[in-house]
Amino acid sequence: MRFLKTTVGMCALLGLACVTGPNNGATFGSTIIGASFSVSGYWVNPSTTIQVQVLSAPSADVNVDANWQTLTTVTSSATASNINGDLLYPWNATIVPVPSSAFAARWPDGGLVKLRARSVETDGSHHTAYTFDEVTWQSCEFSEYGNGTSGENIGVRCQGLGRGVVAMVSTHGNPADLGTRDFLGLKDDHDSNAYYLAWGAPQTLTDFKNAFLYPGLGSEIRAVYYNDGDLGIGRDMHCWNYTLGFIAGTACYVSNYSDTYQLAKFGNNAVGPTLDHAIDHNGPFATVAMVTQHSTIFTTDPGPVHFAAYGSDERLATEAKLDNTGHHFSVPSNCLTCHGVDTGYSSGATFSGRASFLPFDLASFKYSTTRPGYSRASQEEAFRRLNALVRNTTAPAPAITSLIDGAYAPAGVGTLGATWNDAYLPSAWAGSTTNHDYPALYNGVVKPYCRTCHVSARTFTTIDFAEATDFETLKPTIGSVTCRTPSGALFMPQAEHPMRKFWASGARAYLNAWTGDTTGCKP
Repeated sequence: MRFLKTTVGMCALLGLACVTGPNNGATFGSTIIGASFSVSGYWVNPSTTIQVQVLSAPSADVNVDANWQTLTTVTSSATASNINGDLLYPWNATIVPVPSSAFAARWPDGGLVKLRARSVETDGSHHTAYTFDEVTWQSCEFSEYGNGTSGENIGVRCQGLGRGVVAMVSTHGNPADLGTRDFLGLKDDHDSNAYYLAWGAPQTLTDFKNAFLYPGLGSEIRAVYYNDGDLGIGRDMHCWNYTLGFIAGTACYVSNYSDTYQLAKFGNNAVGPTLDHAIDHNGPFATVAMVTQHSTIFTTDPGPVHFAAYGSDERLATEAKLDNTGHHFSVPSNCLTCHGVDTGYSSGATFSGRASFLPFDLASFKYSTTRPGYSRASQEEAFRRLNALVRNTTAPAPAITSLIDGAYAPAGVGTLGATWNDAYLPSAWAGSTTNHDYPALYNGVVKPYCRTCHVSARTFTTIDFAEATDFETLKPTIGSVTCRTPSGALFMPQAEHPMRKFWASGARAYLNAWTGDTTGCKP
């Protein structure tokens, strides 16, 4: 928990105090009862009494002092530390928020606990400290400190969503394990065979390659990675451009691997063995192909985007299993869940909207650490070429274009040697020097759990999350489709792997602090 002390109307020096851990959004995966935590920080004055408190229940009103219970009382040191010219006095404590089951209401298993620190001044007044967010504090602190910003202003500029409250997240009881989740259930299932017949899907993977002039190994763009952003599998990706008379487009096929030969497993996180299988072409459980087709004459017509799934025997398959439950597997519906979040399909190859090739988000992948040529560094140029290919497909969704352009700025995705910027933050999410709410929401929620799929929205751009105003518009509903874990298909994230990761993260703390208990993420 990290705090910055401030009170309106007080001496400016009161803005100097801070606490050093844990932060808002920190996670805890062990048994809560009896668990102890180290809390430490600084105060603006020496020998000042500091109370570390816990909220009686995470849904209680944080603005009512009677709802806070003191866990321990400590005193700031008499010896100061100099933080860029500001004198601060350290303090530290050990707390046990839930000493026994009698206090379990403070921190429900799988829920949030809310903490704060406040001073007891010589005149009897109390001053509550600011908090900082796990996903923004370190980068903000390092940047501001390196720029010579005073301790006072570091705290003001880096304060987090919780303001005077820090929420820690228990990661027990992940709802992805409950067995009732309807993963990928927002799109209607359809007859895959009818879809294949309507667009003339090639019957084998070899037929697909031949139909779209596969240039062969060494001529296509290839990358091998573990897709930790959405599916949790190893992927051997191959893409190329083609021209057939008056029709041109982009074609890709990606073979999918787990750590077990030809077995569809998702999110098992056995990255090394999984990537070895992908590198060696050893036992893919399926291959998914995607192709765009547009007229070289009528350049304003983007043409269709088609999908096909091939089994371990490389023959056309009617099922595209993308999670461990396999409740939904039809093509193209399973594909559209991510490649076209606002795109629909009805029998007869009739689409509402248009799917997109997705960007290759290097920050969300894992790479081989043992096989030469398959590290991130070794493949960075291949990924740049893949992202250039996606950027140059006919009519990519607007958020896809802006993400690729932003992540490769200033050189641009078309520049040889340009690299993907993992820390890219869209200007429309930048917040301000005194308000890091939007950067925390983007880095703690949107980027790891939403962005991969939502960038494909092209008609309903409110859900492409390219701007913070999108989140503001949807503020009353975002929490209700994430943290409240409703039954049925209306929940986010839609895919099993990112949902599992969402519930194992501090994302709920950020959403709860931002939306409030009544409009969004319940503790």
